Amino acid sequence: MGKLYIGLIFALLGGIIKLGIGNVDLLPPFVGYILMALAFRELSGVEAFRRCRAVAWLAALVGGAVWALALPGLRIPALSLMNRALGVYLAWMVAAGMGELEAELDEGLNAGRLKLAWMGQVAAFAVGAVTTSAGPFDFPTFFTLMMALAYLLFFNQSRKLYRSLERAGRLERAPEHEVHVDGPPDWPYEPTLQRVVNAALEAEGVDVPCVVEVSVTDDAGIRRINLDTRGIDAPTDVLSFPAFQLEPGDKPLAEWADPDTDKVYLGEMVLSLERAREQAVEYNHSLERELCYLTVHSVLHLLGYDHLDEGPMKAQMRGREETVLEHLGITRN
Repeated sequence: MGKLYIGLIFALLGGIIKLGIGNVDLLPPFVGYILMALAFRELSGVEAFRRCRAVAWLAALVGGAVWALALPGLRIPALSLMNRALGVYLAWMVAAGMGELEAELDEGLNAGRLKLAWMGQVAAFAVGAVTTSAGPFDFPTFFTLMMALAYLLFFNQSRKLYRSLERAGRLERAPEHEVHVDGPPDWPYEPTLQRVVNAALEAEGVDVPCVVEVSVTDDAGIRRINLDTRGIDAPTDVLSFPAFQLEPGDKPLAEWADPDTDKVYLGEMVLSLERAREQAVEYNHSLERELCYLTVHSVLHLLGYDHLDEGPMKAQMRGREETVLEHLGITRN
């Protein structure tokens, strides 16, 4: 969280340094946005701040471009305005996120002050957009003072937010799971499947570090495994081999962890890449979507879900699958 404080201070420095003094006014906001993006990672348990992190990285990218171009003396007004507009948008998102938490936490967060700060940024942005030089009133100084006020308010409210989330236990870092994917050479989907496994475990509230193994084979390979383990001489799309007999909603316990790694071995899944390609064509969606669906499906099996009937058990499992895929932005299209 210290990164957020330092980031706000750097952004504040960019505000209080009068515009037009060489390029020194551009560097602090650029650094500030990077630090804020890193800080929002610590607040990743709050949905609103996941979005803030993405916008902060975009603002840092644009700010870096503005600064780099300004070094040789080239300033592009449209790019500078875009950077400031992203700052206004980020300010609004932080204010909205804190507003959502205000009622839930009941810790005296003043979302009204944050909205006032956002209005100050809007006013400063508008002035900066329509003025190019100082007139009877020193508009650049007005702009910088408004930015300074806005960031001071954000600094104060961010400090309160951090303390409130800390008291509410919302700042615990997600456990670091290990996902080993054994796929074809140079297979491009390994990072995707690792991300999907992590998302599924997070969605199910698994709060101890786990190890999950993913093996990718073809129809012949999965047919052999199916015959050896289940006595069924036929290929299938995915097989799951849980290490524990869990019920839906159960979580692995810390005492189950391997003392050498401090992680719980949750189990293994085997995917048929050949069958996944066929089903992607059959269901008219991408191979990536089909692999992600099968991976989520298997993680749920490892956590005790099943679909032995066509009624409530299957509906429960399908609902959880769609929740995880929607959260990841993986749709049938």
